Formats: sequence, structure tokens, C-alpha cells
Amino acid sequence: MQTNPAQSLAILQELDAECRQIIVGENNVSNIKNNLWSGIGFKIKDNDLIIHNESIEEILGIDAQNKISDMPGAKPWLIGLISLRGHPIPVIDLKRYLFNEGSTLGAKSRLIVIKEQQHTSAILLEEVHGLKQFSNRKKTTFKKKTFSNEINPFIDKSFSDNGSVFGNFSIPRLTNSQEFINAAR
Repeated sequence: MQTNPAQSLAILQELDAECRQIIVGENNVSNIKNNLWSGIGFKIKDNDLIIHNESIEEILGIDAQNKISDMPGAKPWLIGLISLRGHPIPVIDLKRYLFNEGSTLGAKSRLIVIKEQQHTSAILLEEVHGLKQFSNRKKTTFKKKTFSNEINPFIDKSFSDNGSVFGNFSIPRLTNSQEFINAAR
């Protein structure tokens, strides 16, 4: 059965009207956006974590272009500086900061550039899993034992997804901690 152009246009207009009714209803686009929480998922040891998108300025691969220069006199977790569009940015190995173990670089390693107040830094993560989205309605109350003791002070909320619990790693809590502020030896 063939339809003429007028019939095809009528079908498309009906579909458009139905879609607009759905959007105007309870599930309009702004409500959907407001109910979604998204961040970059990563893993440190056996801890599934997320950094909220609002805390992230940029995500960089680890390659020759992002060469990390040594920084003498700094604590071991402050592994050096990179130049980002001509600006020196300190690089923090988050695993070394939390667990005193250096990150092993691989295909999933990334530098996450964060800006908190007036300070910009890059956090080295050895295993980034990409964007994660959760419904704000699915926030869970977590038990402190869900995450390792080193990470617990930096978790402000958690989300459950398919039996896994993801903790939001709070960048403000990290950058306001005294140890983080005092990076010199």
C-alpha cells in the first residue's frame, strides 16, 4: 500500500502532536533534566565512584601532549605539572593521595581537570568508565563500610544501579581538606 505525500505529512503531524503531548505532561524535558544526576564514573581499588559533572572542567587523555613535569619539594601524590593552554596545572595522583599507592597507567587512565573556587588542578585517575547518569530520586543512604575508610570522608551521597553502589566523590571536600591544601613536604 502506497501513501501519497499528503498522507505521509498527516502521519508525521500526528506523531509530532503525540510527542508534544507527552512532553507537556508530567515528563517534560526540564523535569527530566532536573531529575537526572550525571558524572564521570571511575574506580579506585574496589570502590565505584563518580565525580559530578559540575566539578569537571575538562577530561584529558594521558599522552605525550600532556607530559607531566616533575615538581620538586612536593608530597609524593602531587606528581607534577602539565601545561594546559599555556597555564601550569598541578597533577594529583588520587590513588596515591588516598592509599599511598601510585596509579598504574593504562588505556582507561585520564586526567580530570577540576576547578574549585579559583584553583585549577588535574586529578589522575587510573580507571575511568565514562558518563554515569542516575535519577535524583534514586539517591541512597549508604553505610560507611560501603566504601573504604580512606574514601569515606570524601563521599557526600551515593547512588545504586543494578546492584552496584556508586559514591559521589566530592571535589569540594577534597580541595578543602588540610592535607590537600598543604602539598609541600
